Amino acid sequence: MDRVKNWFSSDSSRGLTLIGLPFGFSLLLLAAPMLLIFFLGFWTQDYLVLDRSFSPDNYIEAWTEPIYRDLML
Repeated sequence: MDRVKNWFSSDSSRGLTLIGLPFGFSLLLLAAPMLLIFFLGFWTQDYLVLDRSFSPDNYIEAWTEPIYRDLML
């Protein structure tokens, strides 16, 4: 019990407490848009209409077409 009490009063625990919330917030602000883009890649678009049915065609085209591979590399 003393070990836990000593850790919570140490400098490293105070540092982790101070950095924890901003780190979590920045991770959320970076991860959420990237996940959204990844999942939107499975939908297809027909001019102005977004087809929400699941289809991996966009990713297949991105990895099989030479121009897209060259751009990604």
